[in-house]
Amino acid sequence: MTWRAIPVGQGYRRALAPSGPDTGTRLVHRCLAGLLLHSDTPVRSRELMRRAAHEGVAVRARYAWQRTRAEVVRAKLVTAVTEEAHRRRRQPAGEPRDMLDAVLIVGAKAGMTDRAVADLHLMMFRAILAPLSASLTWSLLLACLHHTRATPWPWPWPIDDIARSR
Repeated sequence: MTWRAIPVGQGYRRALAPSGPDTGTRLVHRCLAGLLLHSDTPVRSRELMRRAAHEGVAVRARYAWQRTRAEVVRAKLVTAVTEEAHRRRRQPAGEPRDMLDAVLIVGAKAGMTDRAVADLHLMMFRAILAPLSASLTWSLLLACLHHTRATPWPWPWPIDDIARSR
């Protein structure tokens, strides 16, 4: 969450608006999307993975209503990944193309069901995305706080989003 000035009466009040910590999650997901589910995966599954990254499945949502909505997305994602795991077991790839293929290889050796593979994939997704996005967000925030205006930013998109919180 970042602080933004909101007009109230004759003055302004600072209020929380979503963008700061979400910036790290968005950036990390954008970079890792092809490694989590490769581009040949059905669009519905990739879209659910994107929603999971942005809507509180990967990183715990702050409010109860957001967590409830995240549970709906999580359930749909697990169902979609279970179906994809079943499809990939019938048509295996030569080498792992993404994290789901890697989990399927390990799951085949351990005798895991498609649902167990989907749950493990979700756990790995959370274990990768949450700490990376939090670290990136704090790094960008510190860069914003200690930046001197004499030099330009080397990466405009995340900095513009984080800089609003200054």
